[in-house]
Amino acid sequence: MANFRFEPNTKAFTEWAQRDCDAHLIAGITASMGAKAGDGFSTMTSNNGDRTRGYLATASTKGRMRQAQGHVIERVIGSSGV
Repeated sequence: MANFRFEPNTKAFTEWAQRDCDAHLIAGITASMGAKAGDGFSTMTSNNGDRTRGYLATASTKGRMRQAQGHVIERVIGSSGV
């Protein structure tokens, strides 16, 4: 068995993660997850830091109750194929 060493190209990854087209892609995926979650959930994207992040969170009491009883966020993320 051969040994090998992997060194990631961190500069290229940082450039890739900060591109606008990827930010739009992540915003679209986050919005579709929010639509699947339904009422009581909100979505947000953030460009702070070194990459774009998408957030799906509860936005109302109805959403918090649905999340506590049925784990809606976990189910939406699991069914998204991401």
